Amino acid sequence: MFRRLLYFLVYWLIHKAFSVYVSSENWISWGSNYLLNFLYHHHCSRDLIRRDTVKLKKKPRHLSVILECRDNTGLEGLIHDTCELAAWCICSAIPELTIYERKGFLKRYPEAMEKAIYSHLPFYVGREKCVVQVRNSCSNTEQEQQVPKDLTVHLIAEEDGRDAIIDLTRGLADLTKKKVITSAQVTQDLIDKELTESVIPEPDLLIVFSPYLKLQGFPPWQLRLCEIFHDPIFTSPSYLSFYKALTRYSTAEMRLGH
Repeated sequence: MFRRLLYFLVYWLIHKAFSVYVSSENWISWGSNYLLNFLYHHHCSRDLIRRDTVKLKKKPRHLSVILECRDNTGLEGLIHDTCELAAWCICSAIPELTIYERKGFLKRYPEAMEKAIYSHLPFYVGREKCVVQVRNSCSNTEQEQQVPKDLTVHLIAEEDGRDAIIDLTRGLADLTKKKVITSAQVTQDLIDKELTESVIPEPDLLIVFSPYLKLQGFPPWQLRLCEIFHDPIFTSPSYLSFYKALTRYSTAEMRLGH
């Protein structure tokens, strides 16, 4: 009886000590992020964002973000988050942005999303003219205007992930069966080219906004060499999380298998 009571007491003490440790860590993290939000607030200023990002050793050419449709904000919240991310990318001279939303709410309306971004940009750049192009997997790249762009935004969903790979596999198998191409012609470069054209180019950095690291069906082929940033404190986009992700990327070592 005494031994069982002793075991229970030891277990209770370990449990309480661990609870205090986790709570303290969360409070410290919350407090530091709250302070950093004051120190690194963009104030809708392009110059302040440039000042923060110009000192980074390197920046991603293509940034991807996984967003979730939250119950309290809905589609309007998704649109606002996308507009903010687009503005931060333009101010940071990041030319390509991919927004992944699993259910495809944003992907259905690329024209409306483009108008929303244009209406949001004056808060950051004033009267300066910026060229933004929003596209989804159904967009016709041949008909797109070949003009210099400040930002290209890709809208993708779950159907652009594994389903796209399955469709490509079936198509290549059918072409091989009909002897249009040989099996030797089905190479990694060919698959990469087809998935880049039909879905998105491979991103350099992926930011996940959720309490847990869940990729939610993000296209797996495009994650081969992608740096992933996740902080459970940030469940929705904020400039601090955006800046932290860029800072982490700037110091990351890309060994590429070596």
